[in-house]
Amino acid sequence: MPETPAAGGAPADDWAARLASTIERSIESVRSRTTEPVAAIVRWLAVGGALLLVGTALAVLVVILAGRLLAILPGPVWSAYGVAGGMILLAGVFVLRLRTPRNPA
Repeated sequence: MPETPAAGGAPADDWAARLASTIERSIESVRSRTTEPVAAIVRWLAVGGALLLVGTALAVLVVILAGRLLAILPGPVWSAYGVAGGMILLAGVFVLRLRTPRNPA
């Protein structure tokens, strides 16, 4: 006599299919709670590292370009170095102000 299918379409005593389905749901749940967040964090770290590398290279090129442009101006060459050093100094002061709180409580 043929078995009557359960609500899901599988026979009522098809325990192997139900067990496999339960294991698959459990593994998918664990993966969605562990692997996917870690993959997102690693993706953000990779993008951040690339942006940091490109930003650093761009900053160095801007300073070099500013020095070259300042060297074209009439006057001694050390004035161009002084202006470039002043720009770097101002950038450092700006970054340090971002580091410390303005109104420590």
